[in-house]
Amino acid sequence: MINLKNQKLVKYKNFLFQLTIFSTYLLHNLFYTFNVGNHWDTINQIFTGGRFVEKIKLTLTDQNNPLLSDFIGQEFYGSIYQGPLHIITTIFYQQKLGYSFLIDTGLVMNETDYIFTVRHIFNQLYVLIIFIFIFIILKQSFSLKNVYLFTLGLMFFPSFTGHTLFNTLDIPFALHIFLASIYFLTKISIKGQLNKFSKIEKLLVSFLFACVLGIRANGFVFLAPLLIFYIYINYINQKDETLKSLVVESFKILLITISLTYFFTPGAWISPINYVNGIYEWQFQNDWNGTTLTNGEFIPGKNPKANYLITWFFYKTPVIYLLFFLLSFLKKFSTKNYIEKYSIFFTVYVFSLHALFNPISYDEIRHYLFLIPFLVVNFLVGFNFLIGISSKLQNPILLISLIYLFMTQFQLDHYKYTYLNELTSTQDISIYCSENINGCGNWITDYYGISGKEFVGLLDNHDISNLYVCAPSKSVTPYLTRTKNFKHHDLFEIKNNIPVQNETFGYDQFEIIYSEGPFRNFLNSNMKNEFYTFSIHAPQEIKDTCLFYLYPELKFDCKLEDSINRQFRGDKIYFSYLSSCTVTNF
Repeated sequence: MINLKNQKLVKYKNFLFQLTIFSTYLLHNLFYTFNVGNHWDTINQIFTGGRFVEKIKLTLTDQNNPLLSDFIGQEFYGSIYQGPLHIITTIFYQQKLGYSFLIDTGLVMNETDYIFTVRHIFNQLYVLIIFIFIFIILKQSFSLKNVYLFTLGLMFFPSFTGHTLFNTLDIPFALHIFLASIYFLTKISIKGQLNKFSKIEKLLVSFLFACVLGIRANGFVFLAPLLIFYIYINYINQKDETLKSLVVESFKILLITISLTYFFTPGAWISPINYVNGIYEWQFQNDWNGTTLTNGEFIPGKNPKANYLITWFFYKTPVIYLLFFLLSFLKKFSTKNYIEKYSIFFTVYVFSLHALFNPISYDEIRHYLFLIPFLVVNFLVGFNFLIGISSKLQNPILLISLIYLFMTQFQLDHYKYTYLNELTSTQDISIYCSENINGCGNWITDYYGISGKEFVGLLDNHDISNLYVCAPSKSVTPYLTRTKNFKHHDLFEIKNNIPVQNETFGYDQFEIIYSEGPFRNFLNSNMKNEFYTFSIHAPQEIKDTCLFYLYPELKFDCKLEDSINRQFRGDKIYFSYLSSCTVTNF
């Protein structure tokens, strides 16, 4: 009876601890969610989400509709997440659920902000749900202590937590790759061979794989190592599974995966060949021709250096994690845990693949966020190796680690995705300079433009008429309703389940300049040569987000009026700038 009571007490304490961890994480993210602005891709993702939903309806009612064979770029990233996200957003928008409360409390500024916020909140809830599934699966392979450590390790990784606030593409992709991988590895460790999987297990594996491909089709490149690893495990363990059996069972899973992926992708239902061609061109032949400022060097997206990815992860990863990662190599090859073995294998695989093939890479580690959960497993192995030297070290090391992780990033608030570790000089990260409207320094910071919402608050302190909103213009313009000089029109109108831009594209300001066309007209008017700019800290080698580079015959003189910044390890880190500029002929 006593043992039974003790077991119940332990279960109750574990439940409370788990509830505390997940609820604290959710509340932390929700707190910052309302401060996060729109970014480069949000609008396109909203529009394509609407197209996914509309194509489902047309496939059932009007298969000759030309929309079914018409595609735009963002559609080729899949619909398994963007589709449901769009449906939920549309329901909330049409019913105005919680709208009055959010407006009255000042948490959102207008209907457009409301739409963005609903999407961000849903993303937080979705991340939490996947987190819980990961937690449950890991308990089958790890001790409860290690599951807790992994969970905390991932939650305290600034790039991961920072992106969960607004990234509705790369974060779901990252979590689904990890979820699919650990479920497959867990079942392999239990069953030993594919042919011993039950029909339900094969179906679930295929479903999880399809979820990955339904977000980004290039996910197959990062699922393939699972088969390589499985073959390796069978070889070293001298399993008796024949090559024929392996091929047959793998083919079954592949066939179900492809079928489910097709089912999850309404855009491909009528024109599958065109859709596959679009995926290849969009995800494997992306013609991005910018540069990424990396440790003082402008790295071209089309031809990144072999060490590009390693460099970014080295400086984006908290130092204590780097220490644990090095220690993990001392134990990794002796561990019998498949997830631990695979994590180091997958890490080496991704870095090697990037170094060998130099795929188009930009926006620092955004497209490789899926590597972070596997890195955290490596950190966990290193941590356990360290405390294995002496059990007395566990609590002090854990306490020091948590304090360090909190202190090293809390100053960034909702800009945690811009985090760089102590091996960088904060004085050199971002510097305002008159010669580059996007700033100077050694690193990009707010390349996604999420500071636009906070930036609008700066305008209340300045008497501004001519405001040139440099790209991404939509990170600022939807929020201009709060300022005295600007009038706002709602960005969206729902037509046939598709959010449609109204004619004013969300804003009808007193005087505002946005994008290349209006800016060119402004320069050609010869009426005024003074204006203000919004620009993010994302220096380019030649280009700039304000398009000044297109006018070599003109001289732009700009000075800093205000900025969005944070004090970070004693120095000011810039995210975006409000500049006053004059333009003259050379």
